Amino acid sequence: MRKYILVSILFFTSIVSIFGQEVLDKSLLWEITGNGLHKPSYIVGTIHIMCKDDFVLTPKVQRVIDRVDNLTLEVNFTDPKEIVEIQKSMNNQVSLTRNLDEDNRKELVELLINEYGLSNSEVDSISSLGLMNLMTNKELQCEVVSYDVELIMLGMKKGKNFGGLEHGKEQLELFNKAFSVKEIVRQLKLKDESTDNLTSIIEAFKNEDMNKLYELGTDPQFMPIEVKSIMLDNRNKTWVEKMGRIMLIESTLFAVGSAHLGGQVGVIELLRKKGYDVAPVYE
Repeated sequence: MRKYILVSILFFTSIVSIFGQEVLDKSLLWEITGNGLHKPSYIVGTIHIMCKDDFVLTPKVQRVIDRVDNLTLEVNFTDPKEIVEIQKSMNNQVSLTRNLDEDNRKELVELLINEYGLSNSEVDSISSLGLMNLMTNKELQCEVVSYDVELIMLGMKKGKNFGGLEHGKEQLELFNKAFSVKEIVRQLKLKDESTDNLTSIIEAFKNEDMNKLYELGTDPQFMPIEVKSIMLDNRNKTWVEKMGRIMLIESTLFAVGSAHLGGQVGVIELLRKKGYDVAPVYE
């Protein structure tokens, strides 16, 4: 679970088994046309958090931002109301230790103090999301940047409109539903095997290798079927319905975690089933 939870944070949750699925071309940017659209729209796969030295906003993505009217991310972080709701939800997150029996609580406290240098008071107040953030920072060990924030900054400079496919509050609720306290504690006990996997993910991302990203993130050992349904499949279906309505109004660049693109219940395949033509965009 440890590797999957880390991948969840990087992609904010994505990805399925590649076996038996269509092989995708090497591109993270896809053009959406047909099915009544007057202008093309696009979708780009992202990694939400990555090291600054690894981050690249490719020229083709920059050109697409010039062409479209709207940037729609998973969550619209330019909306002040959205930020307020996210902050409220984070403030209402329940402490991990509150839902553990004494033996498991003691074990978790020792892990957090010894592994992450937290104080007793910090341990008593940390939520599952707070712990995931600590884990991410420990794994990356670098100055991090957000692909989403970089897109927003460029879009704002160019005077684009912004939208979101879901609300941040919904993402937090889904995260808590998918990852129980016991699962989080269990992955903390596991030996750290994430470093090589993380390096491979970043390399595949820079190479725009959708197949490799798909393979690395969707190993059933790290993504149980119930988690896949909650964090991937159901969201993809909801997003595609919203995307159809948005694209009829404005030419849009959608930016979502890379793994949402692939698979039979991935955004690309779902759009095709709706009658859209979806093709890779190359430099």
